Amino acid sequence: MGKRHKRRPSEFGQETLVVVHAEDAITKSRAHLDRLYLSTRVRARDRTALLTTAEELIDANVPFVLVSTQLIEAGVDVSFDRVFRDLAPLDSVAQVAGRCNRSYERHPDHGRVTVWQLDDPDEDPRTRTPPSSAVYVRGTGSGLDLLTRTREALADAGVETDTWHGEDRVTEDALDVYQESVGESMDAVSDDDELLEAYTDANGRRLRGASVIDQTYSFEVYVCRTEADYEAVERLRDAIESYEFGDAAALRKTLADIRVSIPVYRPDSDVAGRLRGLPALVPADRRPNDAAETERVYPPGSNDAYFDVETGFEAAEVSQFL
Repeated sequence: MGKRHKRRPSEFGQETLVVVHAEDAITKSRAHLDRLYLSTRVRARDRTALLTTAEELIDANVPFVLVSTQLIEAGVDVSFDRVFRDLAPLDSVAQVAGRCNRSYERHPDHGRVTVWQLDDPDEDPRTRTPPSSAVYVRGTGSGLDLLTRTREALADAGVETDTWHGEDRVTEDALDVYQESVGESMDAVSDDDELLEAYTDANGRRLRGASVIDQTYSFEVYVCRTEADYEAVERLRDAIESYEFGDAAALRKTLADIRVSIPVYRPDSDVAGRLRGLPALVPADRRPNDAAETERVYPPGSNDAYFDVETGFEAAEVSQFL
């Protein structure tokens, strides 16, 4: 995607990618450069436009910073001079590193990836948790700490902190150690898995009460920025109320580019309360039994309390991670 321009050494560092876990880290990143924000809170339609803008800025040699959640890992073919990545499992770090100086189009010696661990802005030591730990450590029922495995693999491969290392040292040597360590740990977890034992013993009660993932659900919000968006959502509402499920499925697919998914971890949370306050896609008294109760609509002309043109839909608390 996009053109590839050779860079002179003095041009190193023009395009910078910063990958974080916490949504509020995105909103607080106010660099003195043109900046773009990419996350699942930004509608898919707008993410496409943002990536097109990034390519145009690259082609025009305009310095900018792209701040993203790990969404950038999934098939985004844009190259950056510098990449900063919040601590993550090593395979994820390697994926993001692949966005730096792709195909050596700048210069073989240019392109640096910095891995750091962002702190939690919460000053209370009882609740303070770095975003990376909240994502990859908290709530892992298996006890498999991928961040610890990452640190151990880097140390075993001779990767030191505050030091630059060659790409092969990290993406080959350390990654091999990491994958072997994680594989051994997964085998150990499987051998001592209560669910596996319950399955073997046909313990139906234990299996019925089990969950293999965290107990979360999400609200699907149709973020309408134009009257045309809203009219399309109204057609979806009419199809659901009329039990025209084939038409409804087709419309949902079409509207995926304006729909954002907001995870909710506690039904009584402020996030859940705010989202329930939005207009329901289909009112409860007209909703078919199998229709989703958590579909909401953000109409055009709203007061933008939950929408920011730079960072997208922001109903979640600052402690929410994606």
